[in-house]
Amino acid sequence: MLKTDQIVEFNGQFILSDGNGRFYYVQLAPQLGLQEITTDKQDWSPEPRDMTEVLVCGDMLIVLIPLACELYRLDFSTKPASVMTLEKLDDWALFIRAEETGTPLSCMSPEQWGGRSNSC
Repeated sequence: MLKTDQIVEFNGQFILSDGNGRFYYVQLAPQLGLQEITTDKQDWSPEPRDMTEVLVCGDMLIVLIPLACELYRLDFSTKPASVMTLEKLDDWALFIRAEETGTPLSCMSPEQWGGRSNSC
């Protein structure tokens, strides 16, 4: 059985994450369906502390491992999709939960509202 952790909209498609590094395209019409997105990274950690979160930052789909403070970018222009380590968020800020519940948020141009670009 597939566990659904998050669903995000990215480039006009819904993408489901199971929280353990597996991602799926969600098809809503003409009937409900899922298609697994294969990636070139097969060694996502099964540890609960390493659960993945998915965020949309403009034209980037970011995979975050909060406790390890690791960021990856999914590149769908290749088959399988490439998973690239992300060193800088450029003009984005992330708000990460401190508790087990809640969804991380992304915000563009944090300087406009008195924030600053962040790094883990």
